Amino acid sequence: MELRHLRYFVAIAEHEHIGRAARVLHVSSSPLSRQIHQLEEDIGVQLLARVGRRVQLTEAGKVFQREARETLARIDRAIATAQAASRGEVGRLRVAFVEVRRIAEIIPPAVSHTAPRMSRSNWCRCACANSSRHSTPGGSTHWNRRVVDVQGRPVPPGFNVEPLFTERLELMVARDHALARQKRVKARDLVGVPIIWMPRDGAPFYYDLVRTALTCSPI
Repeated sequence: MELRHLRYFVAIAEHEHIGRAARVLHVSSSPLSRQIHQLEEDIGVQLLARVGRRVQLTEAGKVFQREARETLARIDRAIATAQAASRGEVGRLRVAFVEVRRIAEIIPPAVSHTAPRMSRSNWCRCACANSSRHSTPGGSTHWNRRVVDVQGRPVPPGFNVEPLFTERLELMVARDHALARQKRVKARDLVGVPIIWMPRDGAPFYYDLVRTALTCSPI
């Protein structure tokens, strides 16, 4: 038994006429009759009985029609869901982000823009990737066996990257500090200068990147 047999049978059952069902299905009447006979042979029961030029469902046919409709509906839903998933409209979206100042300007509008397209899914979960709950010692987040690059590392194969914004690294010093008189501070100006910096476990890769760039020992 093939899927087309179910579709043919349901069409004939709805129209109670092989000729009309054939026109709806865009097939010839004779091949359609043969397909139904083949279906009856495959399942071993008579589904249709001829009454003049029309056909009627047998008791077995009525039961089979109900089950066939449910089967076709499930298949159609499965196809539609798979197609929606390929367009990114179904599934679960997980957003990992690093706590930076401008992230609050990006996440809410992005969620609002995406929500209407994701209405058919259990769609969104946001989490700060800095937390020890989500981050591995290497600084990457593992969700559902997928790796999210959260600390500026090289992106794994299969991921796309689109820059959203850049942020300047700012330095705050006391008003009477020698560097306060400079309009622009370069990394070499900070060599040997004690720096109060964020904890390394918050963003290990970013911490090490800045420390290397400044060639100093943060405290």
